[in-house]
Amino acid sequence: MLAFAIVIAGAAILSIGHAATTGEDRDEAGWGFVRPWDSLYSVTVLPSGKWLSVGAEGVLLTSSDSGKNWSRQRLAKRGDLSWYDLFSIRFAGDGKTGYIGGEHGIILKTDDGGETWAEQKTGTQELIFRVVPVDAQHAAAAGSNGLLMWTEDGGQNWHSQTFKNGITFFDVAFTDPRNGWAVGEFATIAHTADGGKTWQLQAGGDRSKFRLPAYMTVIFKDAQHGWAAGQGGVIVGTADGGASWKPVTSSTDLALYASLVPGPSGDTLWVAGDEGVLIRMSTTGAVTPVVSRPTFSSLTEVAFAGEVGVTVGTDGTLLRSEDGGKTWHAVESK
Repeated sequence: MLAFAIVIAGAAILSIGHAATTGEDRDEAGWGFVRPWDSLYSVTVLPSGKWLSVGAEGVLLTSSDSGKNWSRQRLAKRGDLSWYDLFSIRFAGDGKTGYIGGEHGIILKTDDGGETWAEQKTGTQELIFRVVPVDAQHAAAAGSNGLLMWTEDGGQNWHSQTFKNGITFFDVAFTDPRNGWAVGEFATIAHTADGGKTWQLQAGGDRSKFRLPAYMTVIFKDAQHGWAAGQGGVIVGTADGGASWKPVTSSTDLALYASLVPGPSGDTLWVAGDEGVLIRMSTTGAVTPVVSRPTFSSLTEVAFAGEVGVTVGTDGTLLRSEDGGKTWHAVESK
């Protein structure tokens, strides 16, 4: 299986026209909510219990019954028969303010919990792999060729900069409106203390060290404790706000893509990746063996709401757990 970074970037080079913010799947009627050829890249759950997932060709899936049943629509139309790929969906703590990031510099925003979406002007055509709202007004984004963006007015104005060496960033996480971390190619970790206006290198950043893995995902439990994971099954952790990063045993050498997310007990983190690998690790850094391999398809993200978990991936993969991740079952497309 190719690295997820190659999969999502390779699918997003040809981009023409302007994105639309509504659309239906009328050309594929009768297939149900998920197709065998779908690639789903991101999933999240709101405080209300509503689940949302986005993926290739503008797919947006939503569920209002704990992920048992889903409805399907398409956003970001670029032509009569094609849509832009959507890589990321995230919401602020209010459960209303959310952002989707995708190819061709697309950022879509909702103020009503995902009922409607509107395109924002970003001033870039780079791939936007992650958009993270900190609160209703502050958000940050990361993408290809060194793209790092921020907004202080709910996305009415996006400001951008190009990180040195043009390193691609795949994920970004904030603990408060000022402090955030971005991760990407060549084991790069950068930190901001001013809401994304400026970034300082904490690790990696040297393009000549091409054997270093790309970090695909990052999470911070608080301002001091965080983890990043990526290619080659690499996981690193920090207990000092990123001043130093130490390896954490992952028990796999498969690429890890899915965002590290808190498990139902609150003291565990989950990470998923190639060939259906799912790893559960504690916030103290100890890692259990791979807990399950419910699919052979790549898993690109995982989320939990209490004991209910949902993980998505390539080949139309959408799996659900009702027991805190002990067992996973494919959600039937009706």
